[in-house]
Amino acid sequence: MVFAGVLAGLGAAGAGAADAPPKIVLDGGTGRVSIDRKVEYFEDREGRVTIEDAASPAYATRYRRRGGQPLSFGFSLSAYWLRFTLVNRTKAQRQWLIEVDHPTLDRLDLHVMKPGGGWILKSAGDRVPASKREYRHRNIVIPVTIPPGESRTFYVRAESEGPVRIPLTVHTPENLAAWDRIAQIAFGFNYGVIIIMAIYNIALFFSVRDVSQLYFAGFMLSFGAIQMFINGFVFEFLWPEQTFFVHVGITVAINVAAIATYYFTRRLLDLRRTAPALDAAMRWTGYAAAGIAVVALFSNMVAIRLTYGIMFVT
Repeated sequence: MVFAGVLAGLGAAGAGAADAPPKIVLDGGTGRVSIDRKVEYFEDREGRVTIEDAASPAYATRYRRRGGQPLSFGFSLSAYWLRFTLVNRTKAQRQWLIEVDHPTLDRLDLHVMKPGGGWILKSAGDRVPASKREYRHRNIVIPVTIPPGESRTFYVRAESEGPVRIPLTVHTPENLAAWDRIAQIAFGFNYGVIIIMAIYNIALFFSVRDVSQLYFAGFMLSFGAIQMFINGFVFEFLWPEQTFFVHVGITVAINVAAIATYYFTRRLLDLRRTAPALDAAMRWTGYAAAGIAVVALFSNMVAIRLTYGIMFVT
């Protein structure tokens, strides 16, 4: 009986430990740590779970880990809840920056419990204007402060009409600034090449009077716009408060790039003469892409799925 009682007590303790959020230790040598493979999550299919629900013991057993896989869930109408605990092992109060390197995620809400009870809510995502974000950055970045020797448990809710991907990283401010300097050089080179190729083809059009050069230039410019949306620069530099344009812009840019590609191919290969059936198919696919770009202004979710449907077919 005593032995059985001991086993029962150990089992209960083990269950309690399993129900606790995973702990991630931050010490003086931590400048950057990727945590998306370490956190726990559960899927809220109806999107009705509140922070009080998500943090309650009744929901503790719903959380699971991805088994070392990144937090990428593809297209989903569900909301996803994450939980983790950060432990500050340094001897000073530190600010840490929680970054999600996926600027097109619609909304991410981070909840941290107040010392006296209740919750502090910090929000970001492409549906949240810069004026309502605590930290201005092209990515989703939320600052948190943890006193020395203490820990804080965080609950995160994420949802999106597009792909749901949540690559979580914790930085010190100095480390994030260093990464940004390197990234700016790489992005600058990338966008510089795109702009040069577009200008070259526009100049080539005025020289040879071949409209296919304009189509190619249009593709390069729209491709550059797609990259700027994906990398968060449209939000950071162009429309930090116009969340509607940031939200639907990438869908419009993808379809404009598709139209330019179809018409460039038709012109370059002279499909009207060499393959009339294929020419007609690409022409009508271009019309469909133009229609989807218009649909995005009214329902971006529908437009996204139509866009990927056409991409899969073609």
